[in-house]
Amino acid sequence: MLLKKIRIDRRSAYTFVDVFLALRLLEKEPLGRFSFMKRVGLGEATAKTLMKRLTAEGLARTTTKGQVLTAKGEKTVNIIGRRISQPVEMNIESLDKQQSIVLVVKQSAKKVKMGIEQRDEGMKFGARVATLVFSGGRLLMPGCDGYEMEGLEKICRLFSLREKDTVIISSGKKGSRERGAVAAALTLVDV
Repeated sequence: MLLKKIRIDRRSAYTFVDVFLALRLLEKEPLGRFSFMKRVGLGEATAKTLMKRLTAEGLARTTTKGQVLTAKGEKTVNIIGRRISQPVEMNIESLDKQQSIVLVVKQSAKKVKMGIEQRDEGMKFGARVATLVFSGGRLLMPGCDGYEMEGLEKICRLFSLREKDTVIISSGKKGSRERGAVAAALTLVDV
């Protein structure tokens, strides 16, 4: 429940998805407010408020190079990373002609019912989300009586899937597909 401990005021224009994305971005490199704003996809005031919240929570600090993670922030990102993979852009023509974001939520298949919950969370961000469960060496659509998706071997190879892993595939406009994938993934973990 690491992310859920972060206080988000109802008036805030950012969500737990934004907190997650911000932490993942800061894991890679220090970011100033304007770079942060563009990369997270938030307005200037919202980005500034989010940066202040991360600092207040002890997850990040400001340096001359920009915002960086603290030891607590790095620990949080490492814990999250054990459950949710880094998003990868892929072209999956069997689902959509546009680029998609793919990520894996490890050992989470038991939390997937029909995939509708993940689809609905992705839709809040303007994304189309498909949820697949890795079972018996195949990627299956939940609730479809073992319907196996075709042409997804590259996902299995790239992510080294294990039994009970869940694959989230999110497509849509560039800014919405990653946010939709993260929103869907967050329904499956307690971070």
